[in-house]
Amino acid sequence: MRNKVKGSITIEAALVVPLILFIFGILLYMLFYYHDKNVLLAGAHETAVFGAGREDFKEVDLEEHFKARVGGRLLLFQRLSPNIEMNDKQITVSCVATKSPMALQVNCTMKRTDPEGYIRTIRKMKKLGER
Repeated sequence: MRNKVKGSITIEAALVVPLILFIFGILLYMLFYYHDKNVLLAGAHETAVFGAGREDFKEVDLEEHFKARVGGRLLLFQRLSPNIEMNDKQITVSCVATKSPMALQVNCTMKRTDPEGYIRTIRKMKKLGER
């Protein structure tokens, strides 16, 4: 009786262990994906805010700023292709990061601001109201 060992535990383990490892791998892959997505979103938002308050920046300057913020922090995606569009009213930062079968795209739009001009206008209106 002692020499007879059932093989059912071995067969069950042979089926369950690969399934558990597969689920663990998928979860790890998803964590890397969402990490990279958050890094790209933070970089795009910071670049849009950085360029929104200043008129002297060009698209090339903001693209370098974006690459400095994001570069070397991605875990899953390797190739970045940022695109920055500027006009008088807003700045749009969009980026596509790719890895062979997958792509991740993020967009951030920020209105251009002129706080100094706004404050000056309010002060002028107050002076006119006092007269």
